Amino acid sequence: MSVIPRRHARALGTLATLTLSASLVLLVAVMPAQASLPGGSKTCVHITGCSASASSPPRAFAGGPPPTPSHLTVAVATAPKSAANARHASGRLITAAHGGRRIRCGGYRLKAPTTFQFQLQATASASSASSAFRVNLDITYELTEKITNTTADGVEFCLAADFGFRTLSGRPARVGRLPDSTQGHIGLLPPCPQPLPPAALTTAPCLEPVATVTDEHSTTGVDVVLKARVPTLVGVATVRGSGDSRGGDPWGGG
Repeated sequence: MSVIPRRHARALGTLATLTLSASLVLLVAVMPAQASLPGGSKTCVHITGCSASASSPPRAFAGGPPPTPSHLTVAVATAPKSAANARHASGRLITAAHGGRRIRCGGYRLKAPTTFQFQLQATASASSASSAFRVNLDITYELTEKITNTTADGVEFCLAADFGFRTLSGRPARVGRLPDSTQGHIGLLPPCPQPLPPAALTTAPCLEPVATVTDEHSTTGVDVVLKARVPTLVGVATVRGSGDSRGGDPWGGG
């Protein structure tokens, strides 16, 4: 699975991509503040707890191994230090799924080549927009990817972002090209610290323990569930505008 959040140049500021390892890759990327994304959206009165989802595009079965459909849910958690300002911000969380591989993690075979894209556009409430202002909010994207017709063997999470981060190997993420043709950083996510802190307190991108759930309709009898956390910075403008290019929003595919 992979996700792409962006730091200071696009909607909500961070562009990053998370990718599953050896067997899966999920891509998630951040888009420019004013970019329009195909697919659905969810408008939330408060950005804290805002969530939206997307499913992989349907594929015609042409023989061979069965396709591996996937479903991504994105939720927003706000860091305690940004809680006061977040109460005065609403948001629009946009999600979309694209067939094909928008990012690549070298050496890893993709099982579900879908690229998921999502973007949070934050706006100040009318009551707090009597004068022009902007604030930056620290948030964490909580990503949950469920993949059918596969197993959890060798699955990791690959992140591509326009900011540097530590990878599973302990080394900095390699520099590579993001889906928007800009340069970013790509690498497998390290495990989240244990015991797991609240999502809002996450300080670095990480992958929670991989799980499976029973699914009688899956060819393997289970669905693989990946949960990743991507903390980032989101810019909030006055009610006359939307989240500017200082936020952290992603691409993803499993």
